[in-house]
Amino acid sequence: MSDSMTEKSNFSHVKRLGNYRLQHPLGIGGMGEVYLAVREPDQTRVAVKLLLPSLANNRYHLSLFLKEIGMLSRIKHPGIVRVLDAGVQEDICFFVMDYIEGRNLVSVIDEDQPVSELAALTIIRDAAVILRDVYRKYRIIHRDIKPENIMITQQGSVHVLDFGLSRGLTEAQGRNAAGIGTAHFAAPEQQLGQNIDFRADIYALGATLFQLLTGRYPYECATIEELREAHASAPLPEAQETRPDLSEESAAILKRSLAKPPEGRYSSWREMIHSLNKAIRSVKRKKYSRRKRFRLLFLILLVSLPAAGHFYARRQDHAELPPASAPVTPPEPEAPELQWGIRKELNRLDAYSKPLLGNGEFAKVRELWLEQLTHNELQGHEAFRNGVNRFLSKLNVPEKPIPPPPLKPQLQGSIGLAKP
Repeated sequence: MSDSMTEKSNFSHVKRLGNYRLQHPLGIGGMGEVYLAVREPDQTRVAVKLLLPSLANNRYHLSLFLKEIGMLSRIKHPGIVRVLDAGVQEDICFFVMDYIEGRNLVSVIDEDQPVSELAALTIIRDAAVILRDVYRKYRIIHRDIKPENIMITQQGSVHVLDFGLSRGLTEAQGRNAAGIGTAHFAAPEQQLGQNIDFRADIYALGATLFQLLTGRYPYECATIEELREAHASAPLPEAQETRPDLSEESAAILKRSLAKPPEGRYSSWREMIHSLNKAIRSVKRKKYSRRKRFRLLFLILLVSLPAAGHFYARRQDHAELPPASAPVTPPEPEAPELQWGIRKELNRLDAYSKPLLGNGEFAKVRELWLEQLTHNELQGHEAFRNGVNRFLSKLNVPEKPIPPPPLKPQLQGSIGLAKP
């Protein structure tokens, strides 16, 4: 249930109904007002729906209210709120439901514009699964699907609310159907008072998807009569005109679910759910493809930026050199093979020195490394000399060094590395 309401409450004077202490209104529907309440003595938060005072003496609306209680009591589904209690107090009819923390799709549309295509398709798919399960097991159609009656919990699960206008197929369909439902979302045959089946819910769910994706109703007219006529005969506006990035799969779902005659819509909930799942997979593939391209671009930048920074730094260093009588030629960078050979030779010397250091032969190790500066064929390379000097700067030699035995430099491979 939504925790906000802008309409004036009809029950602000009511503080308690039985064991339920009313907190604040959550929303107002066509027949009832929903309050957040606390059940005593266990302090459980629940939602309490109260029949509007203007309808309490109307037998038809009272029967619809009582029927909603009966419907919700029958339906056992995780996507449908449970009825916990019901009663009458001081001529106020009410029933108690589980409280759902979250927001309805009206809030999603208002706060998350534009709603991502993937999120919209996923929400509608989950709602379609709930309606399919309820229809398959209980043969019940909702008849008032709209954004206000679809709730998203804080955990992301979808719930379908307000079965006050729902009808089982065993009842006389079409009787008193004119005006039932919400004009912006109700199917043409439902608004005209004709017989309806589950395809009327498919139409309303398609209209809800249209609003999620575009932020507007399928048809916007000045009067109810014009609106009903538009649903019955006007061409469906192209959603891609409002949202050019919309996929062809989503556009096809809108056209199919919002077809004027029921025969032009999906022939089953299973077929619609299959199309929604196919569109979800397509949108995910495009999304991940874009993400891969972004990662490749990021990798290219990651590799190129250090090189550009190194080039800039070298230029800065060169610009800060004092003027010289002759042009200074910067040293050539070491070839990769030579750099590898220098690192390998320094690692070899380091490995040879470790057991000597362990035996306390510091002077011998120092003599070994000093000799590399004069005898090793890599002595002319700055990187090698720097490596030797770094090692020597960290080496602590005792006051009475042990004289090292003379070393005979040997050549290794084509670069002639001196071996200890």
